[in-house]
Amino acid sequence: MKNVSRPSAAARLAATALLLTATVLAAQTSDQAIATIDGEPVLESEIQVQGELRRLEQEAFEAKLKAFDNFVANKLIEEAASREGLSGEEFFSREVVEKAEAPTDEQVEAFYEERKEQIGEPIENIREKIADFLQNQRREELRAELIEGLRAKRDIRILLDPPRLPVRIDGAPSEGPVDAPVTVVEFSDFECPYCKRIQPVLAELHSRYGDRVRWVAKDLPLSGIHPQAQRAAEAARCAGDQDRSSEFRRRLFSAEQLEEESYANIAAEMEMDVEAFEACLAEGRHRDSVLADANEAFQLGVQSTPTLLINGARLTEMPDVAGLTKAIDRELERVALKSRADD
Repeated sequence: MKNVSRPSAAARLAATALLLTATVLAAQTSDQAIATIDGEPVLESEIQVQGELRRLEQEAFEAKLKAFDNFVANKLIEEAASREGLSGEEFFSREVVEKAEAPTDEQVEAFYEERKEQIGEPIENIREKIADFLQNQRREELRAELIEGLRAKRDIRILLDPPRLPVRIDGAPSEGPVDAPVTVVEFSDFECPYCKRIQPVLAELHSRYGDRVRWVAKDLPLSGIHPQAQRAAEAARCAGDQDRSSEFRRRLFSAEQLEEESYANIAAEMEMDVEAFEACLAEGRHRDSVLADANEAFQLGVQSTPTLLINGARLTEMPDVAGLTKAIDRELERVALKSRADD
């Protein structure tokens, strides 16, 4: 009998990830007639409702998660209280309310000084409101710490799968192997301050996960508030024509301010073919492809930057190291479990 070698574990994981995502996306991208006009069918795609429907689907998913979190929190508090012969209210008061001390005058004044231009009125008028806000904020922090500690002692697993968006990644700037079990897609705007802040986070995780994650860049220039966003995205794609997209994008995000002359200057600093780069930018070679990304984002219900998709699932946690690590690890585990079940 002829020996047949089995694919490696990494290859099976990657294939499973692709199959899982493709199955969900195929279901989401089906087009159907919703009405007829004089016998002619009207398709869902024609009324351009997909983006709104996907946004509502995401909101429904997040509402379920929030409701579950509240359910778990109340259940764990009641159980912990019962073990000590207390009511849930008594236990919560002891562990949270009584520990949340009133802020000092110095803390209130420091908070006011950082925001006095936005507040726009004397501290004497709102001192009490600031103190109440800071104390409530401390209570929320203590509550979160309490629940996190109680949850850590239990085996709690989320079985609900998030909505997965059918984002196109073929031809998009990317780093990492195409067969990685997890693909992270970032919709970004080069003038978006939050996009700039998240870049060190992405760089750290890129190094941490290595070949297990593919990172894909998609453009969503918010031109109404960021006048150079579209032009910067086109410039990054022109750099991609010379296989320098990743470094060029990093330099754009690290620039303090973007102006028309910024792009050629960056190309020169990178010792690119500046003449070819400027010709690409001048003729608007990649204008339509950038606009296509923005239109795709609209169809997916993505309206803000940065928006991150992990194997098509929109990130619901804050885009920091902890939130992204949690999301990526959860997706790696999901793919691994599916791969083992298929063996």
